Amino acid sequence: MYKSKNLKLLILFIVFVLIASLSLFSCKEEAPASEEEIEEAPASEEEIEEAPAVATKPFEGVTLNLLNMLGWTVTEDLIKIIPEFEETTGIKVVVNDKPYEEIVSTTIKEGEASSGVFDIVENPADQLSSTSRYLLSLDDLIHNNFGLDEWKDNYINPGIDSVIIDGEIKAIPFQGNIQVGGYRKQLFEDPKEQANFKEKYGYDLKPPTTYEELIDVAQFFTRDTNNDGETDQWGLLIPGSGGQGIYLFYEQLYRAGIQGYINEDKEFTFGEEPNRSKVIYIAQFNQDLIYKYKVTPPGITGMQYPELVEMYVSGEGAMIMSWLADNWIMLNSPEVKEKIGETGSFIPPNSDPNGFGFIGFWAWAIPKDSKNPEAAFEFIKWATSLDTAKKWLPNTKATFIPPQIDVQNWTLTQEGLVIPAQIEASDNTKGALPWPEISIIMADAQVYYESLLGNSITPEEFVDNVTMSAKDALGE
Repeated sequence: MYKSKNLKLLILFIVFVLIASLSLFSCKEEAPASEEEIEEAPASEEEIEEAPAVATKPFEGVTLNLLNMLGWTVTEDLIKIIPEFEETTGIKVVVNDKPYEEIVSTTIKEGEASSGVFDIVENPADQLSSTSRYLLSLDDLIHNNFGLDEWKDNYINPGIDSVIIDGEIKAIPFQGNIQVGGYRKQLFEDPKEQANFKEKYGYDLKPPTTYEELIDVAQFFTRDTNNDGETDQWGLLIPGSGGQGIYLFYEQLYRAGIQGYINEDKEFTFGEEPNRSKVIYIAQFNQDLIYKYKVTPPGITGMQYPELVEMYVSGEGAMIMSWLADNWIMLNSPEVKEKIGETGSFIPPNSDPNGFGFIGFWAWAIPKDSKNPEAAFEFIKWATSLDTAKKWLPNTKATFIPPQIDVQNWTLTQEGLVIPAQIEASDNTKGALPWPEISIIMADAQVYYESLLGNSITPEEFVDNVTMSAKDALGE
């Protein structure tokens, strides 16, 4: 009885101890884990937020030196938005301005010296045959950035042809230009002028389409408007001096069916029949504009395009022919229209039914000694893109034919960005042939052409002198 009672007490005691122990264990707080033992639980997908990407400027710290034509309205507004390019890429662009006459000579001089002064140079594409030996082939850069075929698909054929020298792409064309005529619509659309013209010439007054019509219209509008015995309104204004003078003559060669001084087989055909007679006709015609028909001022022998534009906007000319794209927007600005009315455009006449227009291009190239060719190409890629075109072309004072098809298609949808006659003429144009001797011949022809217009030599002497110069250049 005593043992049984003690046993029960023992069992109760053990049970009590166990219950108490369990209670204390369940109430005990877990000790905080050491810093080494802390492991952060993985965040849920909802809690994960992507860290903002750090903007990278691939060419941070690179400086590019650009050779640019001084005072050119085409690039003036592009230059204004270069800071946007600099902000995006980290590239600093330094614009170095040179007059038109020094662009090609500077490219050659710095190339011969391997100076590495310039990373990008603007060149007229028809002069690339003279500068190409100093320029980098862009085939690999184009392939790596666009794909060669894809890039070519976005350029008009004359633009591509103009920058290929010895099978290599030496530059990227960015501006195309065709010489056209401009006329004062206020004069041509005046009912009184129309009636008087038809009575005198027997056909309706309109922009000329032949050389004969050009003479008729120019003579009709050449006048002494204030009766002081001096002509103060000329029928036709054309440049007669410098590069712009000889380039108008070059345009006339093309419109006679002659593609410059040397043909595709690198043969000089300028002074041989049937071309010789055609060239003499053009030379005689231009000389007669001054001395026989007296429809253009004798002073053009010392005038280039800017002086003629000043005369035209002052009301001293009824028509003007040259590179009008550089000033087309100005010619139709409210200020100018208030003085002389709106300016219309026309295609210069052909002297041969098989003639065609000359389309010239300006292009950006990278010298072989550029220290930063990849960065230079990045600039060219940006400057020729459609996105960039939409930013600067609406503000430019010039119009031109973009060689890039996507940019050209966009400009056609924008009022005032193209000259109607240029677009019409562009379907029948050819560019310059890639012979380096052409620039030598043209430089000599310019001197002889000024003598022709100055009435110092005859048209036949002009052709003979240019022929001798060409044969010297070709080593014949």
